Amino acid sequence: MAFLFSGLAASAVSIVSGRAMQGASGVWDARLTLDFTSVVVRPESINYVGLALQKPALTDARAPKLTRFQIARRIDRSLEVTLDGPDQIGFLGRVLGRMSLLMLFPVEMEIATVTGNIRDKIV
Repeated sequence: MAFLFSGLAASAVSIVSGRAMQGASGVWDARLTLDFTSVVVRPESINYVGLALQKPALTDARAPKLTRFQIARRIDRSLEVTLDGPDQIGFLGRVLGRMSLLMLFPVEMEIATVTGNIRDKIV
């Protein structure tokens, strides 16, 4: 998912909301609402599978901007990370990239952008 999100950001596609879960087989099921306002190509011409399979160049090493975060341990011993911050393109790709450096690999995401603010939950 990190590769897909980074690829979308590189194409100026914004993720407005959605939910994604990784199944037992490792395959992701995602429902995303995308904003193509800043994109110059037609949405149907983007190779989404190609973006998901392509390792992005590490050109955006900026830290994601946060106004608040919370980390809690769930009953099943997994971590639940709640993130709030100003809307910014590339946010999820940068967050997931940093999490992977810590050997943290999410299996569930709830994504929401409300009145210009990111409210995401990652498990």
